[in-house]
Amino acid sequence: MKKAYYNNRLLISLICGIFILLFHFSDTIAQSRISLFGWHERTLQISLNQYQNYGGPFYDRGLFRMYTPAMSKEHDLDLVTYDFSVFDDYSWHYHQQNSVKMYVGSFDLGEFLHGVTIRNYIPVAKGLVLPLEIDRRYDMRTDRTVVWLGLDYQFNDLHAAGFRQSVSEQKADLNGMIYYRYGSLSAGWVQAELTFMDWANNAIYGLGEFRGTGYENSRKHEQYPRLLSFKAASPVWNGFRGELMGALITRSRSKVGPLDNDELNTIDRQRAHWIGALAEWGNTHFSTALTWQTRYAHFRRSNSRFKDLLSGPDDEIRYGNFQWENTLGGVLSVNYGSFHFYNQVQHSWIRDRERDINDRPSQWYSDIIYAPFDYRERRWILRHRLSWIPDWSGLTASLEWASIYHDMGSDFEFEFRENPVRAFDYRQLYELASINERLTLILGYRFNKMSRFEIGASYDVDGDREQGYLDYMVERATRRFDGGFGKLIIFW
Repeated sequence: MKKAYYNNRLLISLICGIFILLFHFSDTIAQSRISLFGWHERTLQISLNQYQNYGGPFYDRGLFRMYTPAMSKEHDLDLVTYDFSVFDDYSWHYHQQNSVKMYVGSFDLGEFLHGVTIRNYIPVAKGLVLPLEIDRRYDMRTDRTVVWLGLDYQFNDLHAAGFRQSVSEQKADLNGMIYYRYGSLSAGWVQAELTFMDWANNAIYGLGEFRGTGYENSRKHEQYPRLLSFKAASPVWNGFRGELMGALITRSRSKVGPLDNDELNTIDRQRAHWIGALAEWGNTHFSTALTWQTRYAHFRRSNSRFKDLLSGPDDEIRYGNFQWENTLGGVLSVNYGSFHFYNQVQHSWIRDRERDINDRPSQWYSDIIYAPFDYRERRWILRHRLSWIPDWSGLTASLEWASIYHDMGSDFEFEFRENPVRAFDYRQLYELASINERLTLILGYRFNKMSRFEIGASYDVDGDREQGYLDYMVERATRRFDGGFGKLIIFW
């Protein structure tokens, strides 16, 4: 019965979105473009700034954390509503100029989810620019503030090179990147990047160990990670255009553990990669795009000392996990005068597996995994938006339907209240909902074609009857108000 109810809600949402587009499919006057570079950039920041991810650098639950104990059941739906769309990502990444974008939205009674990026390009000589970027983001996967400093040099119309250096509160989390770019926006372009991750890590921890102060636990790289990345965009040809991007974090090997007890140290190995692709076609009537994204991360932990130092086989640590996410998406956009309609549909296949050779909890740091698991999920994310955006500056209005549908499964036999998510205390009590739906009214003011301010409030369609945080749950009457938010994006 529950499965049929889930399928019916999903089918109704899809049909409603398609109906909106077909009903308004007529002669139009403009087109919209989208980009996946925003997704690539967010994944890049998660990978490069692991000290500012949930749990920090000693957390053994992997790099791409689909769920954390601090998340509520509507956390990801909040991000879908509050964060900027793939249309905003196109304007941001294809207009390299001074700008700021910010969103802030209600998470619970006392906290806001928020994200802010400020960038400024300072010309200092012919072809030479000093870029400055500040990135701030807070949600239940990351609490990040990073400043990126650098230097860009444009050799001619087609060739450019430069470097970036990150600065944050953690000295061991410094990242240096060099890049080369060939091409232009009109002719298409490709950019290759090499990032030296955590290049000061060993020096910082080594100094703390030498002084005997500063760190309870240390992480020393025996094999440093390197990040190789690229992104490319094609020119527009007969309405067609494409994007391709990806990255590889080379295998790292690190000695991790208490400074005062070397026998408890472990060897941690990690690697990851991701890739995204976009194919889009548009004309004066409408635009449509097909997207594909995949992310993979692998983590493994073992003893740092030889086996003959162990008291028995139960002391051997052979623990590991991996996260894998594959997403296929589609976007349809129609503009009719001042009215804009767009649908976005994403279908994801998610797997999160964890295993210890001794079938016991993970070692030393996270202390939240009670048993091995092999969690699998199929997820749908749907967005249908109708907007009134006049060509002139002034007021704007939008009505958006956003929903996430989780079809969860697991090979792991432990289940509590028919919820196979995993054996966290908070999931045993506060189960992940299969259906999350909301209707959002958005009012705004547009300063020019790319700069605007918006505020919005949401109505909870599915009417959650439970709320909770960490390891407790509270029953309540059906709640319909589903939070408010604000957005700002300005170019100058």
